Amino acid sequence: MSHTFSRQQLFDLVWSEPTRTIAKRLGISDVGLAKACRRADLLLPPRGYWAKLAAGKTARRPELPPRGPGMSDRIVLGQNRWNWAPDPIDLSTPDPPIPTFAETLDELAGRVRKQIGTVHRSRDLAAAHPRILKLLTEDELRRARQTESPYPTYDAPLFETTFEKRRLRLLNSLMRALDRVGVNLSIDDGEARTLTAHVADYRVSFTLDGVSKAPANGTRREAASGPLRCQLMALCGGTEPIEAWTDVEGQSLETRLADIAVAIVVHGERVCGASALHYREWVIKRKAELAEEQRRKEEERQRLERQRLERLEKARVARLLAQAMALKEAQEIRAYVSAVRDMQAALEDPLNETELQQWVDWALTQADRADPVLNGSFRTVQHDD
Repeated sequence: MSHTFSRQQLFDLVWSEPTRTIAKRLGISDVGLAKACRRADLLLPPRGYWAKLAAGKTARRPELPPRGPGMSDRIVLGQNRWNWAPDPIDLSTPDPPIPTFAETLDELAGRVRKQIGTVHRSRDLAAAHPRILKLLTEDELRRARQTESPYPTYDAPLFETTFEKRRLRLLNSLMRALDRVGVNLSIDDGEARTLTAHVADYRVSFTLDGVSKAPANGTRREAASGPLRCQLMALCGGTEPIEAWTDVEGQSLETRLADIAVAIVVHGERVCGASALHYREWVIKRKAELAEEQRRKEEERQRLERQRLERLEKARVARLLAQAMALKEAQEIRAYVSAVRDMQAALEDPLNETELQQWVDWALTQADRADPVLNGSFRTVQHDD
């Protein structure tokens, strides 16, 4: 079972009792709880904190650290990583509050720009970022294979041209700048054209490529040249750029690297805010759907109950009518017996006393057996099986 907390709620919880106690109650490991706190940038009580409190000593509790850019305020514990189903909704809980943020995107941009500082151009790739070094190592392997391959153009190195080397230097400088604000960058293809920045809990996609249009899928890219362009893609991996920077006369991309890095971080925070708002709207909509579903189920339950009661009442009335008919038949039998007795003297061949009495006893027994009053069945006419 998963448990959802805000950063403030989880922070207050881990500073209220030992993590082992909390983890056991939530059905997770204390290691998993500690990892979740670290991901949310939440400080845990230091070693000896609870011993000091138990000894009556004072122990300092820090304030909640500010939320970093792109960091979700919602923390889910105990969720199965293979289960992609949405969180269960409790109709008894209030709606999530409207997301609020301590600073505007412009204020965040100013703060991030100060953290990044000056972005130095990479003159060469001798001390490149580890991910750039990996690309260069793979290129060296291509170069080695090319000398042995009968088809030298099929597996040619990707980063030999001046254009590609410049693109890698730009990417290297951008990676170093983003490292300063804790943003990791992953390269999603072998040519380092599809890039993803991990701004805390959210991903920001961008491209760094030539201005010319990319080739169709399945075809080999020709050697690019000319001006470079960096495009920041729309929310949640969209295909349309929301911002772009292009080489222009007198202002190359090298002079815009700080702007690009700041825009990536700000966009991660923008995605975070949009996600928080979307989650709130989804919860409100889902609660309305669940309430409507419960209403329909209750209506259906009441309808089926009405039908059940109607069937029971119909069966009771049928039993009542059957008992009334049985009483009438019993009374008719008794009247018939009385008539037979009265008419014995007028018959040419009457029954003798013994035969008549035997017949009367048998007939009246049948009447009594059918009589719902005498046999007591009238008492159970409203009883349902």
